[in-house]
Amino acid sequence: MRFTTNYRNHVVDLRNLNIQLGNGCNGLICLRGVNTQKPSLVWNPIMRQVVIVPKPATTVDDKKKVVAGFGHCGRTNRGNKWREIGDAPFPIPSTIPGFFINNTLHWNLDKNDQQNDYADNNNSINDDQNNMSSNFELTCGFDFVEENFKAIKAPPIFSLHKKNNYHWSNLGVIGNCLSICAIDAKAFRPDIQVWVMEEYGVPESWALRLSIRDPIIEWWNPYQCIQVINILDNEEILMLCAHHFVLAYNLRERRFRKVASFDFPVIAHVPSFVSLEDVLREHPWG
Repeated sequence: MRFTTNYRNHVVDLRNLNIQLGNGCNGLICLRGVNTQKPSLVWNPIMRQVVIVPKPATTVDDKKKVVAGFGHCGRTNRGNKWREIGDAPFPIPSTIPGFFINNTLHWNLDKNDQQNDYADNNNSINDDQNNMSSNFELTCGFDFVEENFKAIKAPPIFSLHKKNNYHWSNLGVIGNCLSICAIDAKAFRPDIQVWVMEEYGVPESWALRLSIRDPIIEWWNPYQCIQVINILDNEEILMLCAHHFVLAYNLRERRFRKVASFDFPVIAHVPSFVSLEDVLREHPWG
């Protein structure tokens, strides 16, 4: 949909418990209230600008969870109202931001939610998800062009005979490619593998980009999410751990160092100096 409200200059306090951090796209970040009564926001943090997105007319009962995602596609950027396109065939996590790449917003799925919440709805789930579930392929995407959901085939490390040795960590984007961290959950000091889909949509293009054997992380819980943010030139890899800690891993020394920590969730973000005020002036939506 297109924005139908006025631009505002505003400082957003992420420690505000009424605001939930979403994903980013083109230098903008999606924020939403913790319930459907609170408006969603599109925020340019470096310009300190916010646009308030109108709430959908449809009400949601308390038994359902609300998931917000943000992306852009010129082909579907039409109309001034929300459209309903049907039920989501996957139990999408409501607290973990998705990743937008190739006109698609991606999430890792919780296999426990998938088994429990959707046990009674198997007849309504399409063949892609049935195949996905049986092969432990717990990644889905919403295509903004086709306006539908799709299953994403996992790297070979998550094949059936290995799935009990690894658990999911965060998705990520490395060099404009979708990436996934795989963590050996049974090891005392778990190994970390980083896989990259070099050609989007081609399962055979998953490639092992990085393997961290027996990492030295004195304080890290292996069941916390870890995501590669960037590979630096000084033999260090920048990572985000547990959505609150920024780490740097030294390839030569095989050791992590803590770069920063925050008392609120954080995401990797590439800034944009495009003013929302200018955009709304050039494109008078609503």
